Amino acid sequence: LHRFQSHQVRITLLDIHKESLTALQRLIQVLNVENYIEHIECVDILAWSLPPSPQFDLIVSETMKAMLEQEPQVAIFSHLVPALKETGCLIPESIQIKAWLSAAGNKTHVDIYLADIFTLSQETAVLLNQGEEGCLSGQVSIPEYPAVYHDLKFTTDIQVYDQHSLHTGNCSLNIPKKILQAKPEPGSELHFEYKRGKHPGFRFNYVTQHYDLDTWLPNNKELSERGLPFLKRVWRAGHLLRQGGDVANTVLKKEFNLFFEVSQVVNKPLSDLMALTTAEKEFVDFERDLLPDEMSYEDIKEKLMMLLEQKHQDN
Repeated sequence: LHRFQSHQVRITLLDIHKESLTALQRLIQVLNVENYIEHIECVDILAWSLPPSPQFDLIVSETMKAMLEQEPQVAIFSHLVPALKETGCLIPESIQIKAWLSAAGNKTHVDIYLADIFTLSQETAVLLNQGEEGCLSGQVSIPEYPAVYHDLKFTTDIQVYDQHSLHTGNCSLNIPKKILQAKPEPGSELHFEYKRGKHPGFRFNYVTQHYDLDTWLPNNKELSERGLPFLKRVWRAGHLLRQGGDVANTVLKKEFNLFFEVSQVVNKPLSDLMALTTAEKEFVDFERDLLPDEMSYEDIKEKLMMLLEQKHQDN
């Protein structure tokens, strides 16, 4: 403030908490900036009477949490924006909420961007002040995606002013919100709505994907490069087990007998087979590590083919 003359900068300070304003008064005295203060008032900003005409060049409010939840940032900006001059600016300038598909816990997979679902800016604040609430709700199309992306993730990006911005990892306001094991159905829509009021926040509605393992797993008859059945299915099932949650439960329920039968054929404990399938290995490495040296490929192939014929007869 001391870079300006007191007649160049006039400040109005509002807060609902008396204790905060008491501390602010002491800070003003310590900094010796009393001459810059136009007005201080303890008031609920949403009940504060606006001046008859726009008079502010800047309106600054940080009354928010990540995802614009719980705190009234949206309500405050939409209430105060008529007091902003045409050439004025809200700070922060914009708050963007983005939706993603995320493979949580798997650092090798980059999040899949879905859409910007809401931006709080001077433009949307004006619309909300005028009663236009269409920007608060909408839908996002869910694309086809690899099974490992089973979480929905929402990020908060804040454009504070000019080149100054805050993104994921910068502070608590940018902590992503996740819906774990959401597994939205590809081809469906994620519906969202920002609810205003005493406890503001987003509400989401989406269709959860139902897993058909036969569409994800290779057929038992699909042969490896060395001519062995079952192994590609077992290897792929192990990859699904790494996801945890409902996917892993479905795999264990429907594929456990196959794991056990293959472990018997290759003469390995079931626990060793499970460890190999859930390791991050390419299929050729999995097949090499799985087969014991003392057994020939022909012996294993014969036994696996017999198992394949038996399953065919059972079906």
